[in-house]
Amino acid sequence: IQNDETRVTFDVPPLAADLNIARSQVDIPLTPELPGGRYAIEVHVPGYEPTPLGTFALIPKAAGEAITVDAIPHRVDYQFGESIQLLGYALPATDVAPGEALPLTLYWRTDSTLPTRYKVFTHLLGERFNAETGSFLWGQQDNEPGNGQDLTTLWAPGAIIVDSYRIPLDPQAPMGPYTIEIGMYGLVDGVRLPVQGGGGLPIQGGNGTVTDNAVHLATVMVGSEE
Repeated sequence: IQNDETRVTFDVPPLAADLNIARSQVDIPLTPELPGGRYAIEVHVPGYEPTPLGTFALIPKAAGEAITVDAIPHRVDYQFGESIQLLGYALPATDVAPGEALPLTLYWRTDSTLPTRYKVFTHLLGERFNAETGSFLWGQQDNEPGNGQDLTTLWAPGAIIVDSYRIPLDPQAPMGPYTIEIGMYGLVDGVRLPVQGGGGLPIQGGNGTVTDNAVHLATVMVGSEE
């Protein structure tokens, strides 16, 4: 893609097809640092002249004050896959009633561009078995970061991604402590990214352990609505 001032090249993996015509899905990461304006799209195949495909207008993302690591309320240090870091989280409330939603914000960063889209899972795990889910799961929210607006393929290396959730809690959830469990998995294959690291001081007794490529981030209390 290119305009009068900017030119960006994206390499596409070679196709292996038995037919003369093959379909290839290509996602072009329009990262936040790209200046706004009208861009032309061209396909370059070795040995052939460039093929123009059309143009598009890029609307620059509204400028906001960039968050710093020091501004993250609760720092942790986990690595997902080869380059994704969980820097910390914000947990405005540590008590929640059955049927309510627990607010949680995660802070991510990557060291390099990501060719794959990932979803984040957030779980509320109780101490009592939930027959409806067939597990100890009593609350869950899964989506791509930023509620689908900050796809991992668009993350700019070094930028801190602010990723907010409201995890709904089952109205029948019993009282007691619940563990917030989070992780990442591939949008297409559903395979969880391996997690390593730790550190930080999870609040309310969270032990910060990693189990089955999921981080037990912190503990909250569930009580009655009264």
